Amino acid sequence: MKIKCIAIIAIGFLICTCSTPYQPKGALGGYSSHKLGDNTYKVVFKGNQHTKAESVYNYLERRCAEITIENGHEYFIVFEDSSYIDETIFEEEPDLDEKIEAHRKDNYLLDRQPEIDTDPRQTLTDQKTKINRTYRDSFVENKSTNVVGVLKIQLFKESRKGYEDQYLSASEILDKYKIE
Repeated sequence: MKIKCIAIIAIGFLICTCSTPYQPKGALGGYSSHKLGDNTYKVVFKGNQHTKAESVYNYLERRCAEITIENGHEYFIVFEDSSYIDETIFEEEPDLDEKIEAHRKDNYLLDRQPEIDTDPRQTLTDQKTKINRTYRDSFVENKSTNVVGVLKIQLFKESRKGYEDQYLSASEILDKYKIE
């Protein structure tokens, strides 16, 4: 029974400390898409605080290519990029340290108090959970940053002469990511 509990805790810990994989939108982030009109889509990929911006863009590009092929087209253009960085600020709660502590074995950052003698504002970053804690006198601000890629695309069966550099080939993109 103890081994089973330890395994469940270990799996939960690994899930919480991993970057967002290429997947449909879930608890760790992922992709979603919405049809806006004839051959136009809004495609979103939300990464978590461990996901690099480059990975978010690559996953977004891959999802756009998949949507293009699924709809019987070969090319797409990006006509709007609304990507952004989502900063989540957590309000200080008495039990925040307990929530963070549930994801880690040591209390390195939780036990470390800032030295506010010379600098009235200090930020410490928890290396395991990637949560920033900004200390200012008696105020504590907790922040997490996630990259969110948002593209609006239009699908085409073929590219138009003179504008070939604006059209992205879905099959070439899928080949690049070696999708089977």
